[in-house]
Amino acid sequence: MDPKKIFDIISSEDIKPLDSSLEIDDLIVVINGYNEKIKFQQEFKKRKVAKIDEEIDRLEANKDKFMQVIIATMNATNNKSLNFPGTGRVSVRKVSGKWEIKDKESLKQYLKDNLDETQYKSVTKTEEVLVKKEVDVVLDSMIGSNPDIINFAVKTKDSQSVTLSFDEDINVKLDEMKDSDYSRVDGLSIDKKFDGI
Repeated sequence: MDPKKIFDIISSEDIKPLDSSLEIDDLIVVINGYNEKIKFQQEFKKRKVAKIDEEIDRLEANKDKFMQVIIATMNATNNKSLNFPGTGRVSVRKVSGKWEIKDKESLKQYLKDNLDETQYKSVTKTEEVLVKKEVDVVLDSMIGSNPDIINFAVKTKDSQSVTLSFDEDINVKLDEMKDSDYSRVDGLSIDKKFDGI
């Protein structure tokens, strides 16, 4: 396939069929290249996110330590609030601890056994949840005879999907492409170690 055709596909707003189904072979190779590039970017993002998360955690820990020092100082000097004009205000208040539930089912049973019905109902709730897959089937069957259903749910347009599988020797095709003009398409590159398309 002419690299210009690949560029035209990328830059066009319209989806047009290829001249021949044989050209799909080249698109499979190009898509595989994009998959490799996407995998690289995802792995790169994970590494970057992990490093950024570490830095955020370090900064949060330092900030928390400073907050604890302020609390300790306020307690030691018997101050509940202080005003620092031009900088800010500090106030300390007591915050009640929160319960952390370790075993939800056992706790529910314990409360049921030890509270009257009104108290128990005030701490629990039963929620009806729609089963999405089943709802889709029911709504599909109802839409013809119940047009009011569109007041409650909207169906997206039916579409098609494509599944691709890549042969193990696809890299041979990539090697064949590396000396072609594909490198000019969408800033794509095919080098010796295959940096991805």
